[in-house]
Amino acid sequence: MWKKVGTISKEHKALVLNVEGWKLGRMVIGAENVVRLMKGAEVEINFVQNEFIGYAGRAKLSFSRKAVNIFPIDMDLITVPIYHVQDVRSGRREFAVLSQVKKDKKKEKAPIDGDLDHSF
Repeated sequence: MWKKVGTISKEHKALVLNVEGWKLGRMVIGAENVVRLMKGAEVEINFVQNEFIGYAGRAKLSFSRKAVNIFPIDMDLITVPIYHVQDVRSGRREFAVLSQVKKDKKKEKAPIDGDLDHSF
């Protein structure tokens, strides 16, 4: 099951990712990296906060090349269909929805030391 976690939009020739829960400025895939990403390269995502630019994660095409997978720092995989990204780049869409798999609470495993205080 998928849930909406944000949007991706175009600003000049770059892509801006508006992700729920991201607090370090604006997440951006630079214009040159957008071109490289569409050709199949893994690219860096940066955040821009005032005049500071930092590393925010990476993006790459899925194995099937039908989606763009985004791996922000300290967040789970976010994905968007590649044809939606292409539509945003060309101006046919104002934005595209970013999605993430909903976590199933039952399937989550406890951390390796989650039961440590009860073990002794």
